[in-house]
Amino acid sequence: MPDPIDLERKPDENVVALAERMLEDAKSGKLQGIVIAGVTNYGHVIHSFAGEIRLFSMIGAIESAKLELFLQQGDVVRALVREMTDN
Repeated sequence: MPDPIDLERKPDENVVALAERMLEDAKSGKLQGIVIAGVTNYGHVIHSFAGEIRLFSMIGAIESAKLELFLQQGDVVRALVREMTDN
């Protein structure tokens, strides 16, 4: 896992590509609302939202993203659970 406070880090190509795809969708009118969360090179968590937010649809999308994130980071989650239960 990279050091969260690394001011010299290069842009992550996957982050740039996703942001560009979302921007293209917003400019075309396809994307009407957005909720976004991220981590800065300082290790700070940022979040924001804009546009048409259909509350329950957006919460469902956030829950889906949470599940995908937990599944992707399974080893990290298991290690944290082990650490918490060992104490």
